[in-house]
Amino acid sequence: FNIDKLRFRYIYLFADSDEDGKAVRTLLVNVFNTLAPELIKQGKIRVVYAPLHIYSTKEKDYYIYDEKDKGELEDKLKSDGVRYTRKRFKGIGSLNSRELHESTMNNPNRPEIVLRLEDAEKTNELLDNWFTDGGLQYRKDSIIEYAKEFKISDLE
Repeated sequence: FNIDKLRFRYIYLFADSDEDGKAVRTLLVNVFNTLAPELIKQGKIRVVYAPLHIYSTKEKDYYIYDEKDKGELEDKLKSDGVRYTRKRFKGIGSLNSRELHESTMNNPNRPEIVLRLEDAEKTNELLDNWFTDGGLQYRKDSIIEYAKEFKISDLE
């Protein structure tokens, strides 16, 4: 692998914003961390998110990327007496080409994270524990351990 031969400035990881999409992104992070860690070190990997909702008014479309923003926007539109329609996206495939372009492909306001690894050794250990053949027991133990702390309100 030669980073100087990259044909693009950045590599964007783009998956659905639901739990399955998070799993896909995690797997992709593991691939890049294992095969091309220099891309991460140099800030060449970016993570972007697909919107969960679109709120449309006569003047503007609002793309919502998390549930917190959804509640705040609904409150603002209602308090201002603005009429709107709302559409929930079930994933990237449910966006039409205009919605995809406006919300994600050409949006300076989209959520975009530069992937960084603060502690490469700890990250490698964690990814190995989760994704190697011996990781099954680690995954089970982690789920059991963190399930005790889980509250349904964490999902809201």
